[in-house]
Amino acid sequence: MRRALDVVVDTCRDPRLREALRSISCDIESGSELSTAMSRRPKEFSPLFVAMVRAGELGGALEDVLERLASLLERASAIRKRVRSAMAYPSIVAGAALALVLFLIGSTVPAFAAMFVEMHVSLPMTTRILIAAGAVLRSPLTWIALALIVLGAIGAVGAARRAEPVAERLDRLVLSMPLFGNILGKAVLARFSRTLGTLLRSGVPLLVALDAAHDVVGNASYAREIRNLDESLREGETIVAALGRNSLFEPLILQLIRVGEETGTLDTMLLRTAEYYELDVETAVTTLSGIIEPALVIVLGALVGLIVASILIPLYSMIGSIK
Repeated sequence: MRRALDVVVDTCRDPRLREALRSISCDIESGSELSTAMSRRPKEFSPLFVAMVRAGELGGALEDVLERLASLLERASAIRKRVRSAMAYPSIVAGAALALVLFLIGSTVPAFAAMFVEMHVSLPMTTRILIAAGAVLRSPLTWIALALIVLGAIGAVGAARRAEPVAERLDRLVLSMPLFGNILGKAVLARFSRTLGTLLRSGVPLLVALDAAHDVVGNASYAREIRNLDESLREGETIVAALGRNSLFEPLILQLIRVGEETGTLDTMLLRTAEYYELDVETAVTTLSGIIEPALVIVLGALVGLIVASILIPLYSMIGSIK
C-alpha cells in the first residue's frame, strides 16, 4: 500500500491532492486504515469514496472495489465530456450571434443614425428602437451596470443555493423547464442509479450507500428525497414505496428497483437502469444539439435581416427625397 501511494504521489499533478496523498501515506505507516485516513480529508475524498474503500477493506476486496470506483468516476466524466462536446457548437454559434448583433447595433446603426438626423428622414419604429439601443450600448455606464447586475445575480443565486429550501425550489424550477428539465432529471436518475448500484455491488450496506449517494446526485430536490429514505427504511418500508410517494422518480426506475428488491439483485437492476438513462441522456442531448443549431442560424438570420431592413428602409426613403 505504501509503495502504491508513493507511485500515485509521484504521478499526481494536483498539488492539493498530492499533499493529501502524502498525509494518507504517513497515516497508513502509523497504523491507520486507508478509509480512515481518507475520511480525515473530506475536501479531497467524498463520502462515496470513503464508503467504497471501507467496504473493500472489510470484504478483503479492496483492489476490486477501487477498480469499480475508478470505472464509476471515469464513466461519469465521459458522460459530462460528451454532453459538453455536443453543446459546444451551439454555444459557440450563440455567442458569435450575440456578438454580431451587439456589434451591428452598437457600431453600424449609430453611423447611419447621424446621417438620418442630418437629412431629417422619417424613421420607422424599429429603426428608432435600434438607434436608442445603439446609444445605450455605446455608453460605458451600460457595460458597468450590466457587469454589476451579472455579478450580483451570480452572488445572489450562490447565496440562495446555500439555503436548502431555496435550493430545492430552484432545482425544481430547473427540472420543470421544457426540454432541458427532462434531460437534467434523467441525468440525475442515471447518476443516482449508477452510484447506488456500484456501492451495493462493492458490499456497502444499503443505508450507508444511500447516505453516500445523496451527496453526488447534484440536485437538492432529489437529494432530500434520497435522504428521507433512511427513516422510511428503518421503519420497514421498501425503497419503491418510499420513492413512489413523489413524482421525481419515473415509473421505469421504480419498477426496476421493485424487481431488484424481490429477486435480490438490486445492484444489477440499478446498474442496468443507469445504462438506460445514460444512453437516453446522450441521445437527447445529441438530438437537442441538432435542433438548436439550425434554430440559432434562423434566429441570427432574422435578427440581422431586421437590422439591415431597419437601415435600408429609411435609406431608400432618403435617396427618394433627394431625387
